[in-house]
Amino acid sequence: MKLAIPLWEDKIAPFFGAASRVLVITIRDGRVEGESYLRLKGKSPIETASHLANLGVDGVLCGGIQSYCKEWLADRGVAVFDNRVGDADEIIRVFCTLGESGI
Repeated sequence: MKLAIPLWEDKIAPFFGAASRVLVITIRDGRVEGESYLRLKGKSPIETASHLANLGVDGVLCGGIQSYCKEWLADRGVAVFDNRVGDADEIIRVFCTLGESGI
């Protein structure tokens, strides 16, 4: 599973459109197998959503998100796990351990 996590420092960004970068991770068998960072300099929220969909992410873990972006992603088969807060590493650990039901 490939997940995108919009970041504000080392935490999940409080709002999808406020993120300055996105952590993209690949999880397989409950472990992070790969990670990369994307810089979002000057991208609008829908441009970010489009970029993530084009990367083939399966899901987005985020704080708040514009409803049109959430719907746009869902229409393209990207799951949105919104209203998440806290340290990105901790959320990733929980997700790896418990899967979608744990977040």
